[in-house]
Amino acid sequence: MGRKILLVEDESTIVELLRVNLQSSGFDIEAVSSGEEAMARLIRDALRPDAILLDVRLPGMTGWEICRRIKSEPDTRKIPVIILTAAAQKQDKEQAEESGADEYVTKPFDMEDIVNLIEKVTRKDGVRKILVAEDDLNIQELLRINLEAAGYAVTCVSRGDCAIEAVSRDKPDLLILDIIMPDQDGWEVCKTIRDSGDLSDMKILILTSKSSDMDRMIGKEILKADEYVTKPFDLDGLLSIVKGLIDG
Repeated sequence: MGRKILLVEDESTIVELLRVNLQSSGFDIEAVSSGEEAMARLIRDALRPDAILLDVRLPGMTGWEICRRIKSEPDTRKIPVIILTAAAQKQDKEQAEESGADEYVTKPFDMEDIVNLIEKVTRKDGVRKILVAEDDLNIQELLRINLEAAGYAVTCVSRGDCAIEAVSRDKPDLLILDIIMPDQDGWEVCKTIRDSGDLSDMKILILTSKSSDMDRMIGKEILKADEYVTKPFDLDGLLSIVKGLIDG
């Protein structure tokens, strides 16, 4: 039997489209049409799918509310959640991050993209995980594409508070951290991680436009970042540094 996917979607045509295509790709699909049904299967029935495809606009609980509940429960918080939504605005992507979603897809979607995302979030242990905390979406996408091509599993967030939540939840092998971000800046994020017990030795690479000697001293000597790289950066050089931090 293939990997189990819980699909939470109330539009029957989309359910059937996803069911047919995902089953043909080797996945086992269970579909429910509301958040209440989804939580009942996960909590009451102890269903443990390999991933959850979650629509945002549902009767009763919204997809954001469901995702927050999934990520707040100790027994379900590690299940990957892919958000499906018709919205494509920046605040919706931020809301996906704040809810703890692992990925975010807008409708109409390409089935190949859906399959690739499921493959990505359900990779088995052994693949090195990198969290990119960067609010410039162009840089975020550049890093994601090239790091994934290098064989890493990559999660991206654009806010400091979301970075701390993702670090606590996923415990990545490396955090690539911008300094200038909304909410909590990179300095606060780095200090929070270094002051925490079980995360204090996490590898952190600061990637920032702040290039003064004072900023570098704060990052490397006070906050104990493992590497400090300034923008604009050389991509090949950055990938070499990442490899050294993770595999060296």
